Amino acid sequence: MAKIKSKKLRKLFLTTKKEHFIMSNVEKGYSVKNLKAYVTVKEAAKILGISSITLRRWDKAGKLKAYRNPINNYRLYKRSDLNTFLNTITKSSSTKKRRRNHKSKQ
Repeated sequence: MAKIKSKKLRKLFLTTKKEHFIMSNVEKGYSVKNLKAYVTVKEAAKILGISSITLRRWDKAGKLKAYRNPINNYRLYKRSDLNTFLNTITKSSSTKKRRRNHKSKQ
């Protein structure tokens, strides 16, 4: 029977995108302390209220940074980046509303 190395065995059992991301970074020497700090494309799109395709376009355009897994190239987003992005959008939309209201009063 062929001997299976522990690295190969781990890769066989890792099934989710997050686990691939975590393990690839751990193997490189990075420590990822909080798995909940990262979300998949689907989860990030749901948080932002947009489609997955839109999120991928924003990543390509540089509006929102995705972290890539070096092994499988999956996109993952930090929750803190998503919250910052949402706050930026909220502030800019409230500023635009105030400008519109000010112009209409004049």
